[in-house]
Amino acid sequence: MMSHIKVLLKSELGVWIFLLLTHCSEGQHQLIGPTQPIVAMFGDDVVLPCRLEPAVDAAARTVEWSRPDLKQRLIHFRRDSVDLLTEQNPSYTRRTSLSISKLKSGDISLKLSKVKLSDTGTYKCNIPKFNTESAVELVVGKLALIHFTLWDEGTEGILVCERGIWDVQVIFTLLQMDHPHRYRSMELTKVDY
Repeated sequence: MMSHIKVLLKSELGVWIFLLLTHCSEGQHQLIGPTQPIVAMFGDDVVLPCRLEPAVDAAARTVEWSRPDLKQRLIHFRRDSVDLLTEQNPSYTRRTSLSISKLKSGDISLKLSKVKLSDTGTYKCNIPKFNTESAVELVVGKLALIHFTLWDEGTEGILVCERGIWDVQVIFTLLQMDHPHRYRSMELTKVDY
C-alpha cells in the first residue's frame, strides 16, 4: 500500500512539474515588430510585420490586430483557426488578411489591401495566450502630380512627387513636355499640401 502511494505521489508531482514548465515556457514568447515605420502609398497593399519569437504554430491561436486610437479599435480578430470579423472596424471590411501558411511558422503579419490615407497610425498585434503584443506604425502617402508653368522659359511640365509623405525628404523630377527625354531633378524638404 505504501509503495502504491509513493508511485502516485511521484506521478502527481511529475504532472505538476510538467504543467509548471509548460506555463513558464509560454511566458517566454514575445512578438517582434519593425523598429521603423512602414511606409505605403495610397491604394497599395502593405504587410504590417509581426512575428512570434521563438516561432511556434499560431494558426489555432487567438490573434488580434487593433488600432488603439480608433473608437472601434478592432482591425482583425482570429480565434480557433477562424477569422471572426463581425466586430471589425467597418473601414477595414474586406481589406485585412492573415497568411495561414505563415501563421504556422509564428508569422502573424497583417496584410492590409487598398491602403487609405486614414490608415495612417499605430497598429498593435497581440496573442493573448502569451500575454505579449507589439506595435507597428504605418505611414500612408499619396502620389501628387502638380501642373505648372516655368514663367521665365515659358515651357510647361509636370512635377512628379515620388514620395509625398510629411517629414520625409521629398524628391521631385521635372519632366519637360517639349523634351520628354530630358529631365532635371531638385530636392525639397517638408512640402505642405
